Amino acid sequence: MSTNAEPETDRMADRKDRWVGRTIANKFKVAQLIGAGAMGRVYRAEQLSLGKPIAIKILHRHLGGDPRIAKRFHREAQAASRLSHPNSLQIIDFGEAGDGTLYIAMELLEGEDLQTIIDNDAPMSPQRIADLMKQALAALDEAHHAGIIHRDLKPENVLVLPIRGGERVKVCDFGIAKIIESEGRNTAITRDGYVCGTPEYMAPEQARGDKIDRRADVYSAGVMLYQLLCAQVPFKAEAALGTITKHLMERPTPPRKVKPRWGIPRPLERVALKALAKDPDHRYPTAAAMARAIDDALVSLGDLA
Repeated sequence: MSTNAEPETDRMADRKDRWVGRTIANKFKVAQLIGAGAMGRVYRAEQLSLGKPIAIKILHRHLGGDPRIAKRFHREAQAASRLSHPNSLQIIDFGEAGDGTLYIAMELLEGEDLQTIIDNDAPMSPQRIADLMKQALAALDEAHHAGIIHRDLKPENVLVLPIRGGERVKVCDFGIAKIIESEGRNTAITRDGYVCGTPEYMAPEQARGDKIDRRADVYSAGVMLYQLLCAQVPFKAEAALGTITKHLMERPTPPRKVKPRWGIPRPLERVALKALAKDPDHRYPTAAAMARAIDDALVSLGDLA
């Protein structure tokens, strides 16, 4: 979420926003709207006890009366607050305001989402692609060890922050995460048919409504790597159902054929295509294994140089 200056129209919208200028839970003073999504709005705010700028996500008002949505929102906060990896968005607090409004307070990040970077910077060097992917995979690996499956990994949910000597990736929005309880029960909120995810990045088993594991995130990471290599997703149709059908039935066109003049490295292409296997057993078993494969691909490129 970028905190660049808002245009005049956005400042006018802020003045009409019911939350701008208000204090939530006697802890956070809302200053400015900085983003919105299907679940809620994200604001720049101040943590009053520390005088610290933060971001706060507030559930859309029209959803507040739905117990299923409220449970999902709390699940987002609970899932994300269990993560402490430097490549994961850090949660500060979550709860319910006095009027029943649900909120999550989190670190305020200055950067661009990965989709914007792909749109503006492609084609990118193999080293940069590898660095961005390995950081995202490191965040996924920690989440998987905590029993959390992201379920909606995509470039819009990956922020890239400029740091001295490079870039820092932050994986965000575990809003539809599936938590695997220690006793092995499936506690997903989708058991009644509430399908979660983004069709362009959805693993075939997730699209079918089957039970999923961390390899579904590996598939989504494969879509992201594919997109970093050739600036487009492997499957796209006019309607969501058409896109899902392609994930289920079609093989992806190799990135080197999509962009034959870009000089896409074959070893990185192989990593993306393996991660995109229809059968989870034919993908990388873990995010860490995919990251190691990316390292090996870079080494092989060096050997060929």
